[in-house]
Amino acid sequence: MRVLVGLDRHQRLRLDRARLAARPQLHVLGRVAGTTSFAPLSSGEHADQVPGVLVVLFATPLWYANAQQFRSEIEAALKRAVGRPRAVVLDAVGMTDIDYTGVGSLREVLDLLGGRGIALAVARAGDRVRSSLERGGLLERIGEDRFFGTVGEAVDALVADGGDVALGASTGEDRDLVPPGTARRTVGPRRRRPPSQTMGWTGSERRGGERPGRDVP
Repeated sequence: MRVLVGLDRHQRLRLDRARLAARPQLHVLGRVAGTTSFAPLSSGEHADQVPGVLVVLFATPLWYANAQQFRSEIEAALKRAVGRPRAVVLDAVGMTDIDYTGVGSLREVLDLLGGRGIALAVARAGDRVRSSLERGGLLERIGEDRFFGTVGEAVDALVADGGDVALGASTGEDRDLVPPGTARRTVGPRRRRPPSQTMGWTGSERRGGERPGRDVP
């Protein structure tokens, strides 16, 4: 009986993963007008894409069942981007894990971006993801200085490097908004500023242009 129950749970887990993998998981983020927050362009938050910087969030672990989808959605987002992106910021807050195939897919994305002269930065990557990238040789390839505690920090750094990308002034703490149901996990130490709390995208009422709900960093 215990074996059968175990198999049933395993099968349900595989079905749940397959169901989730079949959904589009890549969200293109933009800066919410009048704030330092970033939210999906489709969220109704009046978010605008930063010219020259494509910000994307892949809201699920990256593994063999959705690795090809990840690359395909990145390519599609590049084609739909406003202007020609000089840089891509990958918000990894929902990417709580990445397996061998996922690392390979990200390597292909790096090859794709490198061939077009597009830089890559990663925001809010957890220790588990960073460890997987290190084992796969991608942590060094991306560069330690290209990992950031918030999306806003990553965007500001890339803009500063380019110098010619128009970007609204950033004041106060960065607030990164994520789709409902996106898994959260502890983010490693910030590199450029002291830790600040991130705002949950909860659909609650605005308060001074920001969201009142906070998540523990």
